[in-house]
Amino acid sequence: MKLKLSAAKLKTLTVPEGKSGEYVWDTSLPGFGVYVGKTAKTFLVQFTTKAGEEKRHKLGRSDVLAYAAAVALPEPKRHVLLLPLHSQYDDLPVAYLSQLSS
Repeated sequence: MKLKLSAAKLKTLTVPEGKSGEYVWDTSLPGFGVYVGKTAKTFLVQFTTKAGEEKRHKLGRSDVLAYAAAVALPEPKRHVLLLPLHSQYDDLPVAYLSQLSS
């Protein structure tokens, strides 16, 4: 689903009946979205690697990372996630966001 996301809109999003979750993509911020699951909403970015592969990477859960903080990341900083996706990078969003606030 695509729509203009906002903090208020985020609060109203629910999982459609019969589904375990749904991706909602922001129409005003390309590549930014939220996965609405049964127990949590998670901000994420979707991007294309230099090799042409589409990837998704979690930024953080909406109960930990505020909507305003997630969308305030400048585009190059959101796309810092072009690093290889591997378990050793699981803490990348948390570490990265803590550096931004310093």
